[in-house]
Amino acid sequence: MKLGYTCQPQFRVTQHERDLIVLKRIIDSMGCGTIVKPSEDRDRYTISVANILDLVNIVIPLFEKYPLYGAKLSDFLDFCKGVYIIKDKGHLTPEGLKALNDLAYAMNTYREGEKSNSIIYNSILKNGYSNFTLDILEYCTADICIHKEQYYINLLKPEYNLLTKADSWLGYKHTEETLAKMAASHLGKTHSLETRAKFGKAVGGKNHPMFGKPRAIGAGKPSQKILVIDLEKNTETIYISFSEAAAALALLFLGAGAVIHAVADNQDFRKYGGLRPYLPLTYSVMLIASLSLVAFPFMTGFYSKDFILESAYGQFYFSGTVVYFIATMGAMFTTLYSVKVLYLTFLGPASGPLTNYNNAHEGDLYLSVPLIILAVFSIFFGYITKDIFIGLGSGFFSDNSIFIHPMHEIMLDTEFAVPTLFKLLPLFFTLSLTILAIILSEFLPKSLIDFKFSRLGYSIFGFFNQRFFIEMFYNRYVTNLILNLGGISTKIIDKGSVEMVGPYGLEKGLVTLSSRINNLSTGLVTTYALYVLIALIFFILLPHVVTFDYSLVILILCGLLSLSSNYTRRRK
Repeated sequence: MKLGYTCQPQFRVTQHERDLIVLKRIIDSMGCGTIVKPSEDRDRYTISVANILDLVNIVIPLFEKYPLYGAKLSDFLDFCKGVYIIKDKGHLTPEGLKALNDLAYAMNTYREGEKSNSIIYNSILKNGYSNFTLDILEYCTADICIHKEQYYINLLKPEYNLLTKADSWLGYKHTEETLAKMAASHLGKTHSLETRAKFGKAVGGKNHPMFGKPRAIGAGKPSQKILVIDLEKNTETIYISFSEAAAALALLFLGAGAVIHAVADNQDFRKYGGLRPYLPLTYSVMLIASLSLVAFPFMTGFYSKDFILESAYGQFYFSGTVVYFIATMGAMFTTLYSVKVLYLTFLGPASGPLTNYNNAHEGDLYLSVPLIILAVFSIFFGYITKDIFIGLGSGFFSDNSIFIHPMHEIMLDTEFAVPTLFKLLPLFFTLSLTILAIILSEFLPKSLIDFKFSRLGYSIFGFFNQRFFIEMFYNRYVTNLILNLGGISTKIIDKGSVEMVGPYGLEKGLVTLSSRINNLSTGLVTTYALYVLIALIFFILLPHVVTFDYSLVILILCGLLSLSSNYTRRRK
């Protein structure tokens, strides 16, 4: 671990492959981490948790309460010390970095980026390129390359050639002296501050491989109400007009693009955190966009989302009431993920590499001006145009550009007949869920973890994590049935009757026919005389073909084929 590099601790639990189901249950219970299979050990699987927030909020409290059997307490305590040092940004100071190095050596760990299997490469890094030269001794063809290699090993006895025999090194065991040299090549190299600064600039800004590359965006031409579906979070948001949807969503997407641009195109917001001092304008506009998206009072989204919910309830039908409550639940989850994005990106602890924070900056004028314009629209546009779009008896669309049938006109009921409780219920749920999420995340994280690992919490989490078990039911009872029917039809039709009638049957029939015709060539003069006699009979009877009995001809042909087959078997 060095200044300018990412300090990313990992918590790992390794078990035999027969316990893979247990590992998957642990992943589902914690809601974090991944299962990997080390290439050097085929029979074992490992749970790896690398996100600093997951380590602090889930892993450490969990294993403090339920310690692992056989785990070394001292190693676990050292690991916790390192995690808290990184969480408190202690790794950005020389003292904290020294403490992390001491912990790393004590736990026999190393930074993944410095791992290398090349002895020559590590020796060059340690001693410098000036101490090494490349000399081409001789050119040769590939078939004698190993022979030439062995010749020069015996002739020059090079110091850095660890093997005394050319060709593959498999099965070779190094001597103690060689092992000592290999260990020494890994140690002792420390980069200067200038070199570290160059490393930090190497992957930032325009030097990043993804800098300036376009990203695809969705486009559409909806009319009247706009339904926005988030496929990743399975949430839906409804807007009364295209302009209001554009003002909220475009601002949110542009703000997300500004954040991605500022952190060297990193799109994993779990590796953000603490960006508010670096991106004050982006934080402000994304806060405005989120408030409009969750229908905060008097923002643009408030005049569209709440009116749609009231209109659904104002129909006073069972279907309208069901739609009202389902849409209200969707609005609650919209609030939840909006608060989560704001917290993890701007307000939470820093979880990204140091280079991202060193290079974080606001966008240029071309990026900032659209954000400011959309932020103003998200604040004032709904209030200014509410009478135009949703006002009672508004004559703005009197030319019937947007026609509403009189049977579907429910504005009077919506304005006066809907109880105030149901008008304020979406706002109440939105604010309550926001406050509850902040309290649980900031002040009661252990209570949240305990509930998650309880029987009820585990059942609720599993139900939503498995997407209501719809995919399991579909894959088990629908997909398998269709695949089985497809396999049966393929065997019976594609590879059965079609093949017999088509290519396979035609080829088989032609081969059989040619074999039978070939058997007619017996090499006997009497047989050929019989063939000539039959042809003469056909030639004579040809004028009388209309009245001729074909059964006699068929009988003669069958007899000839039978005779030829018997003759062939007898000859064999």
